[in-house]
Amino acid sequence: MLASRQINTSTNYYEPFSGEQYTQELLFSYQISGKLMVDDDGHVQEFLAGSFRLVRKNRLLKYCKQPSKTSPYISLSVAFRTEMLRSFADAHGYHPRYRIRSPSVIKLKKLPLYEAHAKSLQAFNEVDEIANAELIQIKIKETLLILLKEQPELQDVIFDFSEPVKTDISRFMQENFRYNLPLSRFAYLSGRSLAAYKRDFEKVFQTSPGKWLLDRRLEEADRILKTTNKKSTEIYLSLGFEDLSHFSRAFKNKYGIPPSKVLIHKTSS
Repeated sequence: MLASRQINTSTNYYEPFSGEQYTQELLFSYQISGKLMVDDDGHVQEFLAGSFRLVRKNRLLKYCKQPSKTSPYISLSVAFRTEMLRSFADAHGYHPRYRIRSPSVIKLKKLPLYEAHAKSLQAFNEVDEIANAELIQIKIKETLLILLKEQPELQDVIFDFSEPVKTDISRFMQENFRYNLPLSRFAYLSGRSLAAYKRDFEKVFQTSPGKWLLDRRLEEADRILKTTNKKSTEIYLSLGFEDLSHFSRAFKNKYGIPPSKVLIHKTSS
């Protein structure tokens, strides 16, 4: 399996696109055009064209990528691999003092050096990263050096190598059931091995993670359909379902009617 690109652009030409993301690596991002809306556990931030952001690792986010009327959605991102950050921290004497508390996505200052560097990074989006590995690493380290020069207060965020701590599994799942993640990722983010996660989960919920997730997502879907004007097509992805047909079948199996009938009943009453 090939590693993801370290310098990459995301483009969406037509309609707004919503989704979710688990940020496995620290990201420096520049919004070239369009707009990004990020929902970080209920805290919504807006990033317009020309803005910069730092996205922390090991975070769960929901987003909406929105083209403008005159231009597509385009963003540029640089991914900092943990092994490179560790090596850099050791070589330059950076030692984070504590687990820093901050938003998952940090809005950076709009500075001339960031803007000039972002333009130079765009030329590397089409470069073969394997054939030009040394050049790519130099460019990524240059990005890191600029960040530390312009906003040195971010060093504890940049060099945060802490792992997720063991957390209350009931609260963790109630907060994150909407994310479409493998159980291994739920386990890691709750601070557990997969075996410990399954064991603790069944002690708390008296059922398996897979069954609980499906039931909890369907319960939330039923609540939304009964209390809002949203349709199935608007909610299934945000509730962790991969496709509409799976959502519709599962909903009918649980409630005896397709989700479309919930809307008909609601609007006629």
